[in-house]
Amino acid sequence: MRHLAPGRRRLHLAITDLSDDAIATIGALHGLAHLQTWGNQFTDRGVQQLAALTKLESLYLEEETLSAAAFDFAVNLPHLSRLGVQDVL
Repeated sequence: MRHLAPGRRRLHLAITDLSDDAIATIGALHGLAHLQTWGNQFTDRGVQQLAALTKLESLYLEEETLSAAAFDFAVNLPHLSRLGVQDVL
């Protein structure tokens, strides 16, 4: 994932089986406005790193490994207007 351009505005990660280690890289994409993931191994604690993405406008985390508590950080995203939650425990 280190090859991602820092100016990227959209990112879709489908069935990549990524873990929390990848979230640090995603969290460094400060210009990201749209993020959608599904089929990964993220944890509630790991996704808290996404709070660094203060320009996010839409966030869709469709991960069977997450609970509703994983989305606590979303209230601190000032531009977030769409939050999609699916397959959450």
